[in-house]
Amino acid sequence: MRITVAALALFAWELLPRLEVIDPQFVPPLSSVLVTIRGLLENGDLLTHTLVSLQRAFSGLLAATLIGLPLGLVLGGWFPRLQQALEPLMELFAQANPVILAHIIIFFLGIGEVAKIFTICWLCIWPITFSTIAGIRNVDPQLMKAARSLGLGRWQLFLHVALPASLPPSLPV
Repeated sequence: MRITVAALALFAWELLPRLEVIDPQFVPPLSSVLVTIRGLLENGDLLTHTLVSLQRAFSGLLAATLIGLPLGLVLGGWFPRLQQALEPLMELFAQANPVILAHIIIFFLGIGEVAKIFTICWLCIWPITFSTIAGIRNVDPQLMKAARSLGLGRWQLFLHVALPASLPPSLPV
């Protein structure tokens, strides 16, 4: 059944642009796409473009991680006043889709690499931040009480108990 559906989709992809049911300028026929991919493979451009795209993706993810992790740690309840002040703003920013903000991004950053990396960072920063907040907030309260009873200070408690306990279970501590 799946093979039939996939075959029908590929057949429609080839046929609909050829019959101009779909504008071939926007959705070229499958055969044209395959010929173009073959040409890009032969002259080496596909690898070059793939590496540039991967560099953008990793740069944006790295920037989002470097911003989102500390932000999530700060907003995870460790600094309640800062959390109360910034949380509504964070919720608002998280809802701002970079596709909708494209004209503002282009106005301030242009259409070069910085704008592309910023857009990737914007998309990645919110899941990282909110996952970190959830991790910090879900630290076992009994674990925190036990550490406090052993005389750990606020920063020791954070570094040696809250931070390791907030990591996903698959990460080594």
